[in-house]
Amino acid sequence: MEALKVLALLVVALLSPVTSSIVYQDETSDATLSPGDDEVHVRQYPSPVTVNSRHDQPPLIVNDSLITDFMEVNPLEVDGMELFEGDIMLTKEQWRMLKEERKFQNYGSELYKWQPGPSGFPLVPYRFESSVAAGSAAANAIAAGIAHWESNTCLQFEQTTNTAQPHLRFIVGSGCWSYIGRLFQNFPNGQQVSIGRGCETMGIVAHEIGHAIGFNHEQSRSDRDDYVVIHFDNIRSSASGNFNQRNTIDVVTYDYESIMHYSTKAFSFNGFPTISTIDSSKNHLIGNRDALTFNDILLANLMYGCITSWEDACGMSSDSCEGEGYIGASCSCVCPPDTTGSNCETPIPPPAVAEDGCTQTITTETTFTSPSTNGLSCTVDIQAPECHTPVITFTQFRLYQKVTCENNQACCYYDSLELREDYPNTASTMYCSTDLAGQTITAGSQRVVLFYFKRWSSALLEADITFAQVPGCEPATPTTTTSTSTTSTSTTSTSTTTTSTSTSTTEPPTPPKCTIEVHNGVFYWISPLFDENYPNGRTCRVSGYSNTAAFHLKSIVFDLDTTDCQDYVLLTTLFGKTQKYCGDISKINFKSPSFNFILDFVTNDMDNSMGFNISLAPRITPNQDCHEVITLEAGQEYTLDSPFFGQGKQKKKAYCEWRLVAPEGSTIQVKQLISRIKPSSDCNKDFLLLNGNMEKLYPSETSLQYCSVFNTMDIMTTETNMLYVAYQKKRAKTKGFRLKAMVV
Repeated sequence: MEALKVLALLVVALLSPVTSSIVYQDETSDATLSPGDDEVHVRQYPSPVTVNSRHDQPPLIVNDSLITDFMEVNPLEVDGMELFEGDIMLTKEQWRMLKEERKFQNYGSELYKWQPGPSGFPLVPYRFESSVAAGSAAANAIAAGIAHWESNTCLQFEQTTNTAQPHLRFIVGSGCWSYIGRLFQNFPNGQQVSIGRGCETMGIVAHEIGHAIGFNHEQSRSDRDDYVVIHFDNIRSSASGNFNQRNTIDVVTYDYESIMHYSTKAFSFNGFPTISTIDSSKNHLIGNRDALTFNDILLANLMYGCITSWEDACGMSSDSCEGEGYIGASCSCVCPPDTTGSNCETPIPPPAVAEDGCTQTITTETTFTSPSTNGLSCTVDIQAPECHTPVITFTQFRLYQKVTCENNQACCYYDSLELREDYPNTASTMYCSTDLAGQTITAGSQRVVLFYFKRWSSALLEADITFAQVPGCEPATPTTTTSTSTTSTSTTSTSTTTTSTSTSTTEPPTPPKCTIEVHNGVFYWISPLFDENYPNGRTCRVSGYSNTAAFHLKSIVFDLDTTDCQDYVLLTTLFGKTQKYCGDISKINFKSPSFNFILDFVTNDMDNSMGFNISLAPRITPNQDCHEVITLEAGQEYTLDSPFFGQGKQKKKAYCEWRLVAPEGSTIQVKQLISRIKPSSDCNKDFLLLNGNMEKLYPSETSLQYCSVFNTMDIMTTETNMLYVAYQKKRAKTKGFRLKAMVV
């Protein structure tokens, strides 16, 4: 405990992002990739245009009664200011420092802590803005959250009318958010804490007050990779930066249950988990929004010197509490939940089945029935005996239906079941609705982990767990090691030596990979060992996917070996067009109508150089309605005009993409196309692309390209219910196009 107290003032994170890579092992059969190469995907989603927009809008069909974490419906921005990590408001100076990749000030320092009041304990003045009506749900939740902090720490909260001092200003704003620490220099007359619609619970208020007293999110700790795995491939691209680690000095044990920890599916775009605990038995613990945990309380009491003050008040010269136990206000030990006794000296063994009635390890044949608890996230670890595999027969399987997620794809967002044979990595398939009713699944290995996520009150899962013998498999004979022993009689002396031989396998070091960092919505693709010369014989790929933004590529640094352009970056964009970059290039600046692209980095086995840092930015053309998904009805006729069509010469450039969507089973016929596009060689300047096969890269084999002046009728009918339209205008003499379509 003494060591912890010395470090107490340094507890809160420096809010500086560190490298966060998103790496996929070779997932495609593309000839340009070889086994062992790495591939990265980035996805861009729509930014909100109103304060109350939902994060990236997944799922598109939202059932508010099934929402269990406010992060799912919190706005991306408030009054034009983006929320950092989902619910943290930063000052403009902090955002500038973040963009420049500089560290913020240390909120754990005395400067950013709430100062002692007349009692000698830290005092947090607060007041309600007019938007918080007396007796309202928000007012009651705020009062409960304040009481929760006061009853567990030495922090004292005092309602005030003195606005000329640092204090918390509780408002009913857009969503749930707070600043971090006491920012009296920025807000000498009070800093806001928003408890908006859907935030009116004691736990959410306690979370936001946690930020206001200096707490960061738990999973951003520098040691988090020892406890959890972040599944970047399941995270919405605009939220990838929310999972960056911070440079932290951690004085309490990593807390899965912390009220400051993200939930299992935080910022998921496809319904798959974004966070898994390395210890499968802890998976159900993360995402607590009910109450402060022991470690939350301990952290605050260390940070604000509460424990030392209590020891002094109790006349104690030393701490007699064992482990992380500490002296509380009552002059007795406050013990962690896994110990008891007057000095926290007696351990409490963990239960065979977790409190949720679901998380458990199964090693014998049995029947598993899920509990009826809502908001459940649990892990069932099934471990068969040697030479056996688990067999799971689902006698009951009724989960919430699939909903529409990214790119209008159906996904299991609310209720879901994964079968993971490579835990903690996520599975490739997720089940919900009645997908597995009456089905039997035989695992391909000795262990399989069921990851079950339940929100719907009527959901039911029941399965018989048995074990099947693996044909031809024999249990390994135990290896014993016996030291030399001697047995003696009066006539004979015999010595028998038994030698044990063991074989160890050393895994080869993981080769360096390309990485992706995300800063303020812009992706940065960085070569392996950037600044130290990239390795030879490597291939990396990054792919972009979006239906709502244009693409802007810029080189920050680009320095490849110049020998015959054998080390290069190859950009593949719409209609199969390619750009090859090699050597030392001072500036690369490329734009495309669509954030759908492929970038390959290829090196030979000889020379190398510094490498590259390339920005990949999703962009919306200002003041132009030219990135839209347009839903059409059966039989509807629709006219699509490009920006500035019929307006004469316009110097403004345009990079646009539209998706016309007809009802399922319908097609879209292009009845008329009027083109006023100035011709260019190979249509490399200005062009219009049409694709009716839902192919985001508009392959030349199945797409139509136009870059001339004409007026024609009945040019195509889509093969699917969608028409993709991409348009690029660089020159003033291009006057755009008009497309008339009809659902048939």
